[in-house]
Parts: sequence; structure tokens; C-alpha cells
Amino acid sequence: MKRLLAQIEQSGAGSVLLNNDVTTVISMFCETFSYQVQEISTVSAEGYMKVTLHDDTPVYCYVDTDGDVLIELEQGVHLAVHTFRKQHGRWQYVGLTRYDIASTQTPAGAQLAARMLPADLQACG
Repeated sequence: MKRLLAQIEQSGAGSVLLNNDVTTVISMFCETFSYQVQEISTVSAEGYMKVTLHDDTPVYCYVDTDGDVLIELEQGVHLAVHTFRKQHGRWQYVGLTRYDIASTQTPAGAQLAARMLPADLQACG
């Protein structure tokens, strides 16, 4: 979601209507998982929202291309993505997917050590 923040305007930049589906799902999410919204800091014309929870956790909320509402939370080195889907006119919690924020493609420290040596020392080896 953060990669989309470039398209998001600050809410003070003009009047922007809150997306009804996103706000409904945020409310359900908070009720289900015992969170409280402290602040709605960013809203876009497309309905993307950035909110801050009572424990200062930043949360990104948006409707994806399938029409589901996704709520993303950074939790340490993991990204937790909660998915809600509208079924029979009501929003239903679908589930949680966790992603590692740190890339699994990051080389081990020993592999980086050779790259971190000054060029003149590498030429000697």
C-alpha cells in the first residue's frame, strides 16, 4: 500500500469524501480486533486511507481490484493484511495474510562483506 501513497492527497488539501465501504470495514476491523482509530491522517479521492490506531500503529486501508477491502498493518518485521469481502450485501472477514517486510532475497552478511571492502583491497585478493 505504501507504494500507492504517492497518489494520496493529504486530507487538508481539499474536500475529499470518505469511501463508505472502507470506513465500514475499518469500523468492523476495530470492533473485531479491539482497536480504536486515533486519527485519520490521509484520504485520497480514490478512497485510500491511512489511519493511526490508538497504539500508534499506522494502518493503510483500500479497496483492491477485486472489490475486497484490505487493511494493512506493519507489525515488527511483518506486514499483516486483513481481507474483507462483501457477500450478500454484507462485509465478511475473509482472513489474514502475513508477509515478511525484510526481503527473503537479502544476501547473508558474509556475502555482503566482500562488497563492503574498499576497491583497492578487493584488487589485492
